[in-house]
Amino acid sequence: MFHISNMCQQLLDYSNNLHTAIFHTNWYETSLTTQKLILNIMLRSSKPFLFSISGFYDGTLNSFLSILRKSVSYFMVIISMK
Repeated sequence: MFHISNMCQQLLDYSNNLHTAIFHTNWYETSLTTQKLILNIMLRSSKPFLFSISGFYDGTLNSFLSILRKSVSYFMVIISMK
């Protein structure tokens, strides 16, 4: 589960940096057609790319840590009942 969350987090980080990376290229030196294509890519990359695992779990490290904390908490409750 950690590996899946880690890969999803890396993809999220890459997608967040894509907009800035495209902006810092020499897009203004390209043809007008290419500039329009780059603008379209920048608009689409401005939204974060999120994975949804099983429809209720976002594939980020924060979500993984939240599930891990809850699991440990439930485990400690079960242990304390014995």
